[in-house]
Amino acid sequence: VLIHSVLENRARGFSLVAFDCLVKPVAPGKLFEVLSRAGVLGYPGYVLVVDDDADILQLLERELSSAGFRAVTASGGAEALALLERETPSAVLLHLVMPAPDGFEVLFRIRERPSLGMIPVVVMTGKDLTDSDYLRINGSAQRILQKGDDARGLVSLVLEAVAGAARGQSAAPAAG
Repeated sequence: VLIHSVLENRARGFSLVAFDCLVKPVAPGKLFEVLSRAGVLGYPGYVLVVDDDADILQLLERELSSAGFRAVTASGGAEALALLERETPSAVLLHLVMPAPDGFEVLFRIRERPSLGMIPVVVMTGKDLTDSDYLRINGSAQRILQKGDDARGLVSLVLEAVAGAARGQSAAPAAG
């Protein structure tokens, strides 16, 4: 039982054996967080978001959290690789063009380790990918999303791709 009320009386709610008590208005993402903690919504683990653009990291972290995901951000490849050493994510959202190690290198390092090899990776890039770039990716990503001017459109595509990846729906890489 989750109590969602305009009245602030958490003690009373917990005395009724409620899992949690939320007071209206509820902060964005809070309801998903509580339902996920209760095990009735959301996705296991976390989504690792890797991008060297702080604005994109903040936007994707907020939107993923609002959609029921636990998002952990890394501002570059080295930070992402360090995080991968500590805890295995359910999915990775990876920007390709960053200072070394870039997204191509991070993707390669993920795929070379047996313990990380099955993690779904969704690549996002503003780069026009060449045939050589596609060969470097070599089917290692579940989806390739093109960054553009439409941040909301990107977020929508990211949520769709990450949700499918977190549920284990493998899809061939496709330009998004």
